[in-house]
Order: sequence, then C-alpha cells, then structure tokens
Amino acid sequence: ILLDATALPRLTDFGIARLVDSHRRITQTGASMGTIGYMAPEHQSCATTANERSDLYSVGATLYALMTGEQPFELHHLDVRSELFSGLPAPVAEVVCRATTLTPENRYSSSTEMRLALEAVLEELAPDPLDTPALIGELAPSFTLESGPTLDSGVTWGEPSIEADTTSRKAPSFKNSRWRLFLLVVPLFVVIAAVFGGLWSMSGETAGGKHGGTLHWGLTLDRGDFQLYPMAHTTAGLSMGLVAEGLVRQGGDGMLVGGPVERVDVLDDGSTLLLGLRSGVQFHPHRCLGDSSAREVKPQDLVYSLQVALDDGLPLAIKPGGIRIQSRSVRLSLKKPTPFSTAILARVKLIPADLDGCVDPQNNPEPVGTGPYRYVSVSDRPVLRFERNDAYWQRADDGAPLPRFDVIEMSWLSDPIDGLSRLGNGQLNVLSVNSRDVDGLLDGVNTDKLTFKEKYSHLDLDIIPEVPQNVFLFHGLFFLPSENRPQLSLAVRRAIATTLDMDDIRAVVNAKIVPSNSIYRPGMLGFSPIDHISPHRSDEAARILHEAGFDGREGHSTLRVGTPPLTGPVAQTIQRQLSALEVPVEIVEMDWNTGNDVMQDRLVDAVIIGWGAEFTGDEPYPFIFELVRYFGEHDPQLVADLEAVSSEMQRQEREILYRRIQSRLLNTALIVPFGYVESGRPFGYFFADPNVQGMADPVSSRLVHNWATLACFNEL
Repeated sequence: ILLDATALPRLTDFGIARLVDSHRRITQTGASMGTIGYMAPEHQSCATTANERSDLYSVGATLYALMTGEQPFELHHLDVRSELFSGLPAPVAEVVCRATTLTPENRYSSSTEMRLALEAVLEELAPDPLDTPALIGELAPSFTLESGPTLDSGVTWGEPSIEADTTSRKAPSFKNSRWRLFLLVVPLFVVIAAVFGGLWSMSGETAGGKHGGTLHWGLTLDRGDFQLYPMAHTTAGLSMGLVAEGLVRQGGDGMLVGGPVERVDVLDDGSTLLLGLRSGVQFHPHRCLGDSSAREVKPQDLVYSLQVALDDGLPLAIKPGGIRIQSRSVRLSLKKPTPFSTAILARVKLIPADLDGCVDPQNNPEPVGTGPYRYVSVSDRPVLRFERNDAYWQRADDGAPLPRFDVIEMSWLSDPIDGLSRLGNGQLNVLSVNSRDVDGLLDGVNTDKLTFKEKYSHLDLDIIPEVPQNVFLFHGLFFLPSENRPQLSLAVRRAIATTLDMDDIRAVVNAKIVPSNSIYRPGMLGFSPIDHISPHRSDEAARILHEAGFDGREGHSTLRVGTPPLTGPVAQTIQRQLSALEVPVEIVEMDWNTGNDVMQDRLVDAVIIGWGAEFTGDEPYPFIFELVRYFGEHDPQLVADLEAVSSEMQRQEREILYRRIQSRLLNTALIVPFGYVESGRPFGYFFADPNVQGMADPVSSRLVHNWATLACFNEL
C-alpha cells in the first residue's frame, strides 16, 4: 500500500515472489509469501518463532528494495552491511540497519517506534539534486497499470492501460521527493505489517514451500556399509540419513521437535534419562515388518535401536540392565551423568526391532526408518531411489522447512567432471559466484547440457533455485597453517591464504551437488574440483614468502602441505593451486590414523582440510584437540588470534556465528580460516551454537557436537 502526495492510499503489487530473476527464484510460480531475503532469519529457521519484530525485518527489507532497486539478501550480515547500505542517506540507512538486525531484540520494539523513526528521517534528508525527476502526476482513481519489469531490471511502475483514465494533475513540489516517494509508503506499511504480517508465519505451505520434482544426486563415494549413526560422507550413511532419523532433534528454542522421542526427562542429577515416545510416528513399509503396510513405533524399537548403537560404540555409558520400558517411555540408567545426552541420542537412528534376525542393521541394503524419505527398490538402473514419505511431512510439530523433493536418486560417478556432464542425463543448472569459477568445470562437459548462472558476490545460500538438478559451487574450507618455525608461521599462513583467497576458494576444491533449499543443513555432499586462481594473488603470495626468507624446514627446501587423502583431479587441482606459491610443494596425505603423528612430529609446514569430513571418524575431535594444542605451543600468535576472534564474536552479539553456523555450516565443526583478506585477521573459526546442540538433520545424518568444539577453545 502506497500513499501518494495527497495521502491517498494506492494498492500495488511488487510481485515479491518474482523479484528474483530465474537464477535467484526461491518460490514457486504463484507463491507470494515467505520469500527468502524479505524473511527475518529466525523466520527462515522456524516459522513458529516469527513475531512482530520479524515483520518489521520484512518492512526494512522491502524499504531497502524500494530505495536501492537491489534485492535485500543478507541485510543482517555484519560483513556486508557497509557495502549494502553505502548508497543510502545515513539517516535512512540507520533505520533499515536497525530494522534488519540479526537479533530480534535489537530491532524496533514495535511498529509505532519504527514509524516515528521514519517520520524523523524525513526531516533530516538533504535536498534533492536539481536534476531529480519530479514525482509522477496524480492519476485518477479509475486507472489501472500494466505489469512492468521486476526489480531485477530496475523498478518500473508501468504505463497506464489504453482503457485507463490517464487524466493527470501536476504533482505538488516538496522537499526530498525522491526518498519521500518511498518513505511515505512505510508508516502505513508498518502498521499493516503489524496487523497482518504474522499471517504468513502461520501458513505451513509458505514456510517450506511446495517443491516437488526429482533431485539427481551424483556421488563420487564408495557404497560402504550402513552404520546406525553414519557420517554423512559415506554413501550408506547418506541413504540411512534419508530414511531414518535420530531419536531426538532439537529446535532453535531448545525444544525437541520432529524426532521419535518427544521429551527427555533428566532425573537423579543426570544419571537417569526418561525418553518419552512421540505418538503417531510410523516406520516405512519394509519386508522385515511382515507386510507392506507401515506400523507405529513402539518402545521396543527404541530399545533395539539403542542396543545396536551401543554395540557399534555409542559413547553412552549405560549400567548393566539399565534400559527398561515403562509404558510409552524408555528409562536409561547411566553409569555417570553427562551433559551431552541430547547430542548423543541424536546420533542413534531409529530402526525397527523387526530387523533382528531378518537383516543385519549395520549392513542393510534396504534401509528403513521413520524419516522424510523411504527407500524404493530399482532393478533397471544402477541408482538408489528414495521417495517422499508423506507420513513424515504431515507431522504437525516437525518444525523447520526442509526440501520437499518428491524423489531423490543417487548415482555413482567414476570421475567428478565426467559425472557432472551426465548427472541425471539432463540439464545441469550451475550456480556460482562468478564466471571464473566454472572455467575448469567446463572442460570435458557437454556445454549444451549446462546452464551457468551468476549470483551476488557474497555467499547467499538462501537463493539457490529450486530445480530438479542443481549444482552449487560451494566453499572449500581450509585449515591453514602449521609452519614449524614460529617466526615463519604467520608468513606461510598469509601466503597460502593470499593464494587461495576467499573469492577464489569458494569453488577451488568442492562443487557440492546438493538438495536446493537445504544448503544450510548438515552433510551436503558431492565433489568436483574447480581450477582457478588469480595471477596477482600468486605473485603476492610468492612475495610474502620471499620476504619472510622461507626455505622450508631445516634441511628441506620444499613446502610440505598436509591434506586429507586425495586422488585424481582433486589432488591435481590442489597441487596446481599450491604451485602458484613459486616454491617446491610436496603434498603429504594425512588420514585419521596418521594425522596426529604428522602434526606431532612436525612433518609438514601447512595443513589443508578440504570439507572437513575427510578427517572425521566417529569421534573426530581428538584430532582437533591435537591441532589446537600444537599451535598453542608452537605459535603463540595463533592463540592470541583465536582469543581476539572469540571476543569479537561476543562483542557483536554473535551475529556472525548465527549466520555462518546455525543457518549454513552445521556440518563443519572444524576450526577453519575465514576472513584473511576481508578483515585482515590471520585466523578464524566456526563452531556450533548451543541452540542447535545435537541437532540431527533427517536429510543427511551428519551431526554437530558443539560441546566438543567449545571444549577445544576452553583448552586455550
């Protein structure tokens, strides 16, 4: 609703669902609510948490779009705010900034407060330049407008139709017409948002959207055996993760949502857990269940799942005979209390007790569970097929929106580049930071089958298009540095970080083939090397090393770089990237068993961790502890860097933490560098927020243990 110069309200349609162009579309045609970018971050995570301040975020985002002609993605992100608001008058930018702050408590407390702020802004604006166009003349009430181009090509109000009464009057001249045209919209819009804005948060359809379609998921992984709580980087683990879910799944408000266990009561000072079973949770149809129909989960299934997990090494010390059924609950008696019970229980995949004597639950070629998809046997093609389990999606309290593909098909790729060219035997839609990122991808790919679409330069994971086949060139996350001589440590870190700067490494190592609309969830898999590096970065990196006098370790003139086990094109890509340092480079492969020894014996000068999963066994954290202890001893500056970054996180109300972890990278609990180039800090890290402790994603099964990572920093 716009107010014209005479305060007459006009009903308009900005087509917010169409404001994004074809490569940024995140709602289906005809959907008009719940558009990412206009939704507050807490609304994106869980619609039930949205309130009036969430609506005010949407008002601020819409105001930003009106005044800039740009799409309001990532307005709450501190790293990009100065750039996004650089073209706005300072008083206006302050209002939009406050309205779109990440933390709801820091926004305006009410629509009235925001309205008063906007009215005050009107008086602070400087006069318009002399060449500013006058306001459009007032049109007669009977006029209609054709649809003009959407915001992507500039705001266009359209021309009056032939039938319209186009009688116009001279618009009144008043100060600051350019900004007033937009700001006059907002006081009324704020009031309307306060009254009606909460309605979309009550719509189950708009929270997750209707998607449908088939995701063709290409894998370069071996099939592997199933595990009850598999890591996401095993194909069998992905399969189990699609069909089964952890006993618990914790929402952002700390409440258990969606999982088979409705509550966990902690008794006897933490030594007893009482697991209450949720009603209405059903297993998929499976041959081991005796017939083709689904059946409801029973306490016996929970007990069986726990026993299988314990046999497989679940780190939960239960007393002998300490698992007992009590009506619809299961009682666990622990040898000693643990604060991590929720996180541990999230790792236990619920499977039916009927598997006992029917199949080996750890090596089941036909996975079964209670999750969002059910396994379907396919005999004519070498694929794993999973179809949507409607019973799961109909759970009223499931909470967060997830990708609602009707079908997910996994197929194996012998080579990443070749695999991308034939993924799903159909069109590839590649979303990337810029055209440079696909230089290596295009080699050997049938370009007739490939569509490349650029996007905003920042990592806007929310705007991934909803397409049946989707390749996203995702971040490579690197753990740099481990120079053995402290005086050169910072130089080596800076040199490698300069070479693989954040603009380039987004796609250097990993091209993630992922379900759209679930990028922010754990365990997105798919792997393909992208070969690109900026020449000026190479020169700068070489200069840094030269000035530092780098000649390798004592008696060794080669820069030795530890990496995860790498083969084929991936290893070649990393080798080419590192060769840009203009010093001899040797790659030292480090696996779970040898990583600690390599670090402890100081056999490498730098360590690169690609996605993080390669070093991850069932318990990856001892390796991280070792890294932190090593660097704390041999690189005091690193300790100071970590502490400084930690203080900065707390000072800025952990906004960056929430954005990069809670909403994006839950599956990476490793310490990784971030912001070398952007902020000048020589180190950075990610860790999970307590609000998502033990959160198990039913799509992937990869978990985050924030307690273990936080403990690493406590060691400092």
